[in-house]
Amino acid sequence: ELKEEQPYRIRVRAINEGGSVGDPKELPGIVAPRDMVEPPQLHMDAMMKRAVTFKGGDQLRLWCNFRARPMPEIVWEKDDSDLENRAKIETIEVTNQLWCTQLIIEGCDRRDAGKFNMSMENSEGVGSASFIVKVLDTPGAPLPIKVMEITATSAMVTWTVPEKDGGRNISGYTLEIREQSRRTWKTVADNIYKTNYRVPKLVEGNHYYFRVMAVNDYGPGLPAETTEPILAMDPVDAPESPRNLRLTEVTPHTVSLAWMKPEFDGGSRVTSYLIEVLQTSQEDMGWVRLTTLSLTRYTATELTEFEEYKFRVSALNVGAQSIPAEVGPVVCKELIIPAGFDMTELKGDTFTVKEGKDLSVVLPLVGVPKPKVTWLRGLGKLRESDSVVVKTNHVQTTMLVRKIRKADGGKYMVQAENHAGTSTVEIHIKVLGRPAPPVGPVAFDEICPDSISISWQPPTEDGGASINNYVVEKSDNRGVSWVYVSSSVKRTALRVPKLVEGTEYLFRISAENKFGVGDPLKSGSAVAKHPFDPPSPPLHIQVSDVTKESMRITWDKPADDGGSEVTGYMVEKKERTSSRWMRVTRYPVKKCEVQAAGLNVGSEYDYRVCAVNAAGASQYSEPSGLVLAVDPVSPPQNVRVLAVTRASVTLAWHAPLTDGGARIVGYIVERKEKDKENAQWVYCHPGIVNTREYVVKGLIKEHRYEFRIRAKNAAGILGHYSDPTIPVLCKDDISPPKAQLDVNLKNQMTYQAGRNIELTMHFAGKPEPSTEWQIGRKPLMRSDRTTIVKKGKTRTLLIKNCVRADTGRYTFTVKNDHGEASVSVDVNVQSVPGVPLGPLKVSDVTPENCILTWDAPADNGGLPITNYIIDKCDVKVPGAWIKVSAAVRKTTHKVTKLKHKDTYIFRVRAVNYNGPGEPLVSEPIVAKHSFDVPTAPSKPVIKEVTAETCVVTWQPPESDGGNEIIGYVVERKEHSAMRWQRINRALVKDTELAHEDLTE
Repeated sequence: ELKEEQPYRIRVRAINEGGSVGDPKELPGIVAPRDMVEPPQLHMDAMMKRAVTFKGGDQLRLWCNFRARPMPEIVWEKDDSDLENRAKIETIEVTNQLWCTQLIIEGCDRRDAGKFNMSMENSEGVGSASFIVKVLDTPGAPLPIKVMEITATSAMVTWTVPEKDGGRNISGYTLEIREQSRRTWKTVADNIYKTNYRVPKLVEGNHYYFRVMAVNDYGPGLPAETTEPILAMDPVDAPESPRNLRLTEVTPHTVSLAWMKPEFDGGSRVTSYLIEVLQTSQEDMGWVRLTTLSLTRYTATELTEFEEYKFRVSALNVGAQSIPAEVGPVVCKELIIPAGFDMTELKGDTFTVKEGKDLSVVLPLVGVPKPKVTWLRGLGKLRESDSVVVKTNHVQTTMLVRKIRKADGGKYMVQAENHAGTSTVEIHIKVLGRPAPPVGPVAFDEICPDSISISWQPPTEDGGASINNYVVEKSDNRGVSWVYVSSSVKRTALRVPKLVEGTEYLFRISAENKFGVGDPLKSGSAVAKHPFDPPSPPLHIQVSDVTKESMRITWDKPADDGGSEVTGYMVEKKERTSSRWMRVTRYPVKKCEVQAAGLNVGSEYDYRVCAVNAAGASQYSEPSGLVLAVDPVSPPQNVRVLAVTRASVTLAWHAPLTDGGARIVGYIVERKEKDKENAQWVYCHPGIVNTREYVVKGLIKEHRYEFRIRAKNAAGILGHYSDPTIPVLCKDDISPPKAQLDVNLKNQMTYQAGRNIELTMHFAGKPEPSTEWQIGRKPLMRSDRTTIVKKGKTRTLLIKNCVRADTGRYTFTVKNDHGEASVSVDVNVQSVPGVPLGPLKVSDVTPENCILTWDAPADNGGLPITNYIIDKCDVKVPGAWIKVSAAVRKTTHKVTKLKHKDTYIFRVRAVNYNGPGEPLVSEPIVAKHSFDVPTAPSKPVIKEVTAETCVVTWQPPESDGGNEIIGYVVERKEHSAMRWQRINRALVKDTELAHEDLTE
């Protein structure tokens, strides 16, 4: 209720609950009430200062806080947008004297993308702000769309990048087509990356519409469509003027015209002709259209006698009209023109045509009345037939020759005659074709066993074109069939190579020009041969050094070399089951021997040889006879004497190294007395021995004997004899014990855990010795898994389901009164490794990582340790082991990807070829630092405030969490904003920061 500009004094008193009133306090000075004014001050949110992105269809909201007195007038604007109808604009109070103006558009789309301008004005000033808006939507239309380079089957469609890309990059374009007579669109191509595309496979004469849509991540946008239909046709120019426009007949009231089609139709067929007339006495009336017709002749009627007229004719195609051809002036009265020919359009009087083609000779006629035309050839009138036809009308005379021949070439006379006169022209027809045959006879200049040189003369007629080359063919069957020798012979001579000696040949030669190959010239016969003869066959073919894969063939030189030195030999082989001989070597061999390799094991082969000299190869020799391709059976190995008595000797041996390609089925043992004159080797048994040990009985006491053995295989092949044994004296023998490993054992044996160990030992001695087994230095202890099998003079130690503890040296010892012998085998039982040596140490623990350390296992399982497998387990899920790594080569590993403050246990397993062993497990650890985050610093203090800067200070935190403070992060927030923003990129090392970029 105060009055404006009225001076007042103001004081204030306090009143308590008891109603007592205190002393007044007066406001210093005099106060005069009046309205407060303030120019607009804008406070834009940080988010509004950047480009704001909205998704198509969502609500678009832009706002700006401001202070102003009095309330300003606020205007929101945007180019190419009707905000009054589409947007809701309102002003709301945020706090005391703080207002907010906002613009809201429901269901925004690509049209709303761009720049919005907001301005406000009151009596004290003006304020403005701009907002950049991006709307994520499908793109706009790629206008304008143009169709260029139109042909009968294709068209080039071009367009521009749309102004609105929908807030996403254009990923491509989709082009569609529609025929004018249809309503549905058909996709021509999608994922087009350029702004043009050539549309193929159009149908000539059809009308088409085209449309293009841009595509982004949100799909295809608005289409840009052609407004007019496009006709599919090739570009058309105006045709040339009709040719040879002339008067064919003039009467008092009519004029007859004739013309020829234009040479160029403009790219489209000439559809009709426009005939116009001009009466010279009334030129001011101009040319008058008479008619349009498709014929090349016309008669103008209803003309006035003795009037003078001009005529002109224009050619029309689909899209254009030619320049008219004009004739006249002509007076309508009886007209007489002598008969003749208009040769102005012809290119000379010679017509050239290729043989076999059709020829049409057209001669334009001149003459009124219509002339009579006669075609002449030689001394008489041209005779017409099915192949030669003459046609004549009032415009022209035509001779048509179908499939012309060379005989149709030459000179022709054409005569035109009417009562006003006679005219004769001479024309020449030149027929181009293949040349005539070359001139013979064919000469044989040189004859060799593998080649013949021939020559000939060029043809008398070249067919109207120069001779390019000659085609030469040969026949070795008296002309029944022919084979090309060469089709590019430039000269009239040729050496024909690669002939077969002794074969009779015929040759034929044809000349070739650009029109083809002419008829051939045939030669006489000639035989390809030398002046001397082949040698006689080689002698005495022999086969030796036979194995399963090769044989050695030798022979003697032939008795007669045929008058020329033998240069080599060809060797052939044939299997027994085949009828075909095959070469042993690709080229002749110089020596009288060859090694035939690559044979089939077990096959029988025959061999033959022929000699070669300059005249060729001889007849083949007689076959060598069948030889079986098998390895020879080698002698038995290690033949030895095991025991001797007064009447017997015990022999033993090993199998031969080679079995001749079939298994060994037995052995033959022979003996011979050493001291007997003329002693012979005799069998010790009937048949064969099936074992590799035999006791020879029936010997004589105190006699000395030698023994030898040979093997026999399943193919019946007897092998070579072994070397004779040393002489053996037959008497009772006392021998010390002997022990040896079985042939299947080695000094070191390896077994996989769980398998059976089988150690077989053989021994000898007289008297029979006792046996004992040891492992290491201790006697072998019997158990459920250990068995000793006794069989003759063989002892087998069998250990079932062996384990790692069975590893060691096994010794077999034999003893009798005459001595002691032993043999050892080192056994290695391989299994998985043992437990790695602990403890499993966990060090350098962080919230995400830790380092594990352990030692290699004491037992590697008999095989090298290849790697370690590390697993981890969260104690909250017992038993749920997760693999960390299975490719650890060292005894330390860094474990990553731990979760902060989770408790883990780890295990490590060693791995060798047999797999992983038992694990070593760690104690539980917690994934965290050994220190904590610091406490908060003290409340910041703002000082030294200016219009754009201030200084922020604070105190360090009470606790640094057990680690040194490395820096501070400082954030700010406007009073009206909701979010804090970091103002320092790098950590602040001090407890003070000078901040700039404030808004006054």
